[in-house]
Amino acid sequence: MAVAGRSTLVVHGRLAMREGRLAAAHEGRHGLQVMSFEQAAVRLAGGFARPIDDESLRTAIQAALPATPMGELENIKSLPGMIDAATDTLYKAWRAGIDLASPGADERPARPLYVLAEKIAARRLALTVTPEAEKVLAAKGYDPSFGARPLRRVIQREVEDPLALALLDGHFAEEATVTVDAQGDAIALR
Repeated sequence: MAVAGRSTLVVHGRLAMREGRLAAAHEGRHGLQVMSFEQAAVRLAGGFARPIDDESLRTAIQAALPATPMGELENIKSLPGMIDAATDTLYKAWRAGIDLASPGADERPARPLYVLAEKIAARRLALTVTPEAEKVLAAKGYDPSFGARPLRRVIQREVEDPLALALLDGHFAEEATVTVDAQGDAIALR
């Protein structure tokens, strides 16, 4: 297997991202990062943690883009509309209440936990997750290099595996509620 250099493909829309990733996987193109224009704009304009007025934001982005080394994205920094794309994306993030100062801290690991709750519902058990446990799982499941991709493994290691052992040992009766809680940085099942 040949080791390829890292490259980035910027596409428009989620469908194009999925198709690009699928095509890269089929072709064995390792090291290809597929991202949308919005994701590229956020990456280019990184560092703005809270809203500012429109003109100041555009001026700051215009000054920051040429001075920011972007690796494989270097050749798209000067494209027409990049400042507008970065500005619009930052405004969308601020309107959505996303805290850009702490990446991953506000991400809720809801989807994988929802799937787990459905699985154990077949055993006539209920699953509740405290907000503290969500924060611990989100912090452990976030890696700056991979985003939230490691989250699934963290949930498996911290919640699913101990829950499976507890069920085998008979710690939870039928129709019980399993509570996933945090004790410091550790996850506990009750």
